Amino acid sequence: QGTEHQGPAVVFVGCFGCNSAIWQAVQPDVAQFARTIAFDPAGYAWSDHGPALSPQTMADDLYATLTALDENEIILVGFSAGMLPIYDFYTRYGSEFEVEALVSLEGSILDEIEGEWYQPENPLGLSAGMMNFLITTGLARPAAKQLQGPMPETIKNVAYYELVSESAQTRKALRTWASQYSQGTHDDVQRLLNSVAMPTDVTVVVLQTEDILDASDALPGYEDLTRRYAQVSVEWYKSWVEAAAPGSQLVIVPDSSHFIMFDQPRIVIDAVRDVVQR
Repeated sequence: QGTEHQGPAVVFVGCFGCNSAIWQAVQPDVAQFARTIAFDPAGYAWSDHGPALSPQTMADDLYATLTALDENEIILVGFSAGMLPIYDFYTRYGSEFEVEALVSLEGSILDEIEGEWYQPENPLGLSAGMMNFLITTGLARPAAKQLQGPMPETIKNVAYYELVSESAQTRKALRTWASQYSQGTHDDVQRLLNSVAMPTDVTVVVLQTEDILDASDALPGYEDLTRRYAQVSVEWYKSWVEAAAPGSQLVIVPDSSHFIMFDQPRIVIDAVRDVVQR
């Protein structure tokens, strides 16, 4: 969206379980002042099926996408696990682009605790065989729709959101979601944590919720990890912003869940606008 604008392209990258629909509360407004791209990983929406989701596969596909679109000057905006492929992309491909800034919406951190989220077993406790059975028979589709929940009231691009959300219930998309819980993804996250340093030679903007230490919405069995992860994240974000290039900042977002782009879209839009203008 916003293809008529010159200057840097704002590239939105969601989590391993996210598709381009999650950006439809902010992308339409950002497109009023910047060229925007919402990236669908392989296997989501209308993208072709691909390998298991991992930082490397998503970074490689992001590189192929931006190269095919002949984009050179970019601002990368990542949500949650979407920062992992952004770190990988910036490390391996960043020198081929003019990366003006990195914007993190409570994005993943380059700390060993990050690896605890990415185990070969899925958080539902289902075996690979059972997961495949549920997807193949279509039994997983109603559960996927229920987990997705209602459309956020802040969505601007309603038709697109509904269309992409419907595609998230296909076998292709469900298999893509399940692929993040694999040995390959686990190993690739560990590779990233062991080989990539905190990017400090670029402007960084981190959006952190005011109640980040609240673990009341954690998945059953993940309460302790959620609490420990939040504590480490607070210090990591602060250290990153302090070490990064001039203009970097940490923005504390009130009255928001982890899904900042749904709960406080205006703060996200303003943060991106500030980066584009500078």
